[in-house]
This record gives sequence, structure tokens and C-alpha cells, in this order.
Amino acid sequence: MSKREHTLLSLEEALARILSGDTRRVPPDRKLSARAVETEAGLSNGSAYYYPELIERISILRHKSNPSVATRGSVSRTEKWKEKALEAERLKSKFRDECIELKQLNAQIAADQYRQMSALQEAIQKISELEKIIEKLNAELSEPRRGKN
Repeated sequence: MSKREHTLLSLEEALARILSGDTRRVPPDRKLSARAVETEAGLSNGSAYYYPELIERISILRHKSNPSVATRGSVSRTEKWKEKALEAERLKSKFRDECIELKQLNAQIAADQYRQMSALQEAIQKISELEKIIEKLNAELSEPRRGKN
């Protein structure tokens, strides 16, 4: 018996054990798959794919045990994709609205800051004018005192 025939025999025996529920290496409730058969046979990942007829048989058996696998998978993928697209659109809209709101808030803050700076400059100008008036009045008050002395 060649190595190829021995490997195929190991895979077929593992498939039979999985189908009967009398497994040695994988849990009995594990889904039927090429990887489960490889693990049960004690072979490395991808070993079963050298035997396309075995892969086809596993695929047929999997579909027989659960006929809605292919259609449900493709429909659910499409539905999931549509849900994700809708969710992405919802998030984009939400962030767009937040961006507009933040830009308006930023403009309002900038306008308030401009008004405050303008008021501050006016106050500083008024203070400097008042300081000049105070200096002038102090000078006028001190002149008569100097003249009398």
C-alpha cells in the first residue's frame, strides 16, 4: 500500500468515525468539515485537499445533514453586508451632523472671543486715557502748591 493510499484510508476512516459519532480526537458535536476529518485522522492542516473526491464527499454529506448551509450562508452574508453598509451610512451621517454642529460651535466661540478681545482693547484704551487724565490732574494739583511755597 502506497503512502497516498494509506493517507486516503486514514481520512476515510476518520470520516466514518465522525459520521458515526465515535470520534477519538475531535468532539462528537463538531461540524463536519475537511479540517475536522484531518484532525480526526491525525493529519496536518490541508492534507485532505490532495483528495478532491474526499472533499466533494464531505461537502455532499455536510449539505445532506444541513441542506440550508449554502443558501443560508450566502443570504446571511449578503444580509450582513447590507446591515454593515447601512450601519456605516448611519455612522457617516451621525458624524457629518456632529461635524457641522462642532463647526457652528467653533464659529460661535470665535465670535465670542473676538467680542471679548474687542471689549478688552476698548477697556485698555479707556484705562490709558483715564491714566493720562489722572496724571494731568495730579500735575495741576501739584503746581499751585509749588507756587505758594
